[in-house]
Amino acid sequence: MKAIKISSLITVSITFMLAAASLTADAQTGAAIDSLMRTVQWRQKNNPERIAADIMMRWQGEEERYRAAFAWTAQNIRYDLAALRDNKLYNHQELVSNALRKRMALCEGYVAVLDSLSSLMGIEAFKVPGYTRWQGKLQPEPHHWIAVQLGGTWYLSDPTWASGGIVNGRYSADYDTLWFMKPPDKMIRSHMPYDPIWQLLTQPLTHRGFVNGDGSTLPGNWQFNDSIAVYLQKGMLDKHLAELRRIRQGFSHLSLQPRISFLEQSVKVQQHNAVVELMRQSNALFNTAVGAYNDAVEAYNSRRPRKQVLASLIRAGQLLESAGAMLPKQNVPDSLRDELSLMRRQIRDLEERLSEAESKWY
Repeated sequence: MKAIKISSLITVSITFMLAAASLTADAQTGAAIDSLMRTVQWRQKNNPERIAADIMMRWQGEEERYRAAFAWTAQNIRYDLAALRDNKLYNHQELVSNALRKRMALCEGYVAVLDSLSSLMGIEAFKVPGYTRWQGKLQPEPHHWIAVQLGGTWYLSDPTWASGGIVNGRYSADYDTLWFMKPPDKMIRSHMPYDPIWQLLTQPLTHRGFVNGDGSTLPGNWQFNDSIAVYLQKGMLDKHLAELRRIRQGFSHLSLQPRISFLEQSVKVQQHNAVVELMRQSNALFNTAVGAYNDAVEAYNSRRPRKQVLASLIRAGQLLESAGAMLPKQNVPDSLRDELSLMRRQIRDLEERLSEAESKWY
């Protein structure tokens, strides 16, 4: 029989005991934070800046601060069943204000409050949209939860589900820390983000795999940290285009349609507005070019020095070149094509006038 060094056994035992002690301490700290967030002193706070400042004053660690923000949100806001009949859309600030004023919200309000508190404390957060499965039954309606980055690692939490549930058609408060920083491989069993990068998995499920429960995954080994870093640096239009590409996996289902419709409409509006802005800037340059051309005409008719006339003509030409380069060449909505064509003709006409002036005058 091979001898075993006693020192090795002692080392393993000590290591295990230290790890167990650490986990117990973390659990005790979390429970203490949860309990404090239920007290009247904290419950009565209703200003996100004040709440965040008080949390930061009391706790130094990121995870403790986030736990406090999560516990405050999940324990002090009730699910607003009546708001399910409200089809009005609210922006982020309105969601936060309404939730803190009424102390009631839908999932968007819970997440908006936690997102705001996290951001105010310098914790990077992202509101994750998707759909869910509860007790084996697919819930195709849109749902929101949150991802936060602590110590360079992303974590998933759901303050809405942590706050309680619906029992016999009524909301019942029942705080559950199971939904705090839930491991991604367990979160995916009930929460499916529209965009697979927010699964935080190297082998994310396909939408077909989640809906049908067959466990099918997307090809390749996903470096979600890199993908998220790139995604967060993009502008809103590029974010929505990237999400659309990742959602479209050759699978159609009613659970995906609300998000796809929203993204398609958002992309359409943003592309339209982007084209309008480029046309506005181009038109401003064109008008300035017209002014420079008129200056040249006036200088020529007044028999001013040739150098002054040429300077105005050159400036008009440079401005026209910039105006033409500014005009969009792709993603032009049909409603703007005629106006865009007119602007191009106006630029060409003025270019011809400039060329004619230079050849005739000098």
